[in-house]
Amino acid sequence: MIKYFTLSIFLIIWLLPFSGLLLAQTPIQPNYNNPISMGLGSFGVGWKDPVSSLYNNPGFVNLESLSIADLGVQGGKKGEQESALQVGGAGGNYSYSKDWGFWGIYNQRTSNHFPGNQKSYLNQGNLGLSYQFLEYFSLSAGVGAGGLQRGKSFSPWSISGFASIAYQNGNWSLGTSIQYLGKYRREDYQEVEKLEETLPQLFSIGLGYYFDSDWGIYTEIRKAFWENSQVITSDTDVTPDYERGIGAEWSGSYAIQKKNFIWNNFDLRLGNEWGGIYLQDGRMKRSLGLSLGTSYHWNLSSSQNDKSKDNFEKVSIHFGLIDYALTANSNSREKETLASFSISYQISNIH
Repeated sequence: MIKYFTLSIFLIIWLLPFSGLLLAQTPIQPNYNNPISMGLGSFGVGWKDPVSSLYNNPGFVNLESLSIADLGVQGGKKGEQESALQVGGAGGNYSYSKDWGFWGIYNQRTSNHFPGNQKSYLNQGNLGLSYQFLEYFSLSAGVGAGGLQRGKSFSPWSISGFASIAYQNGNWSLGTSIQYLGKYRREDYQEVEKLEETLPQLFSIGLGYYFDSDWGIYTEIRKAFWENSQVITSDTDVTPDYERGIGAEWSGSYAIQKKNFIWNNFDLRLGNEWGGIYLQDGRMKRSLGLSLGTSYHWNLSSSQNDKSKDNFEKVSIHFGLIDYALTANSNSREKETLASFSISYQISNIH
């Protein structure tokens, strides 16, 4: 037990150097590609819910020896303008053994749902493995193709991927993730002869605590490494100066969850996404997102036939919403409301 605790402290210390970089960030609008994460107002890299973990930290699914399949849609509203429904996320994980899990996902890491030149999607499809080690830890890594759309311009597919570490012990969970979004080129963007973009890497770290009374709390901090990004048009480097203004953003979130809220098998989540989005002249545009999420589960396995609580089979539906309109003012980001819905199938694999 002592060596596991020591290793946990070592892992946290190893992550601390990244925290100093959180003061040198730049705005990126992350897409919470599943309703669990959207209800938390975060990626959920340290939250041990199977649906959220499938897309952002599959190690938690592996630690629970779960197999899961999920499919979801999402859409948005900005003023009187509504976006069409689109695939929010699709994926699955198979727990092959106590130590190994195989997973595959399709999602949109970043998204602006609304038409015009600002409309953008970063679509990714990744395949990967999870490996459990030292009882409480799991390492996940995956790679695959990514494609970037801006307006009506589409890039060819490029390499993208991410790696994550999950830690779960008792009532505590800790997770961290680094995402490589990729490098993309387009020949037809706004009549520019050639446009090449290297997108920033994303780093996230999250911590969760689960009370015995079905309550859980979660907090997360995120950083986009825009200093490593690059924009080239017609062989000319036109990358903005990220040392000031854009490079100053930092963001994070906190959330609370109550399982069996009012009804059995009904879960409620409330969250708050916070952080400043800075303009290039150094002025801050305030950003505050209020999030709401719900889930309902149908247990397919009979507790009378299966006395082990660790063995189960269930179907779940999930809804998530994040709103930037209620708190908006003249200095805020756009008044947007985004929503996500998914259905998932989960079964435990006790080896």
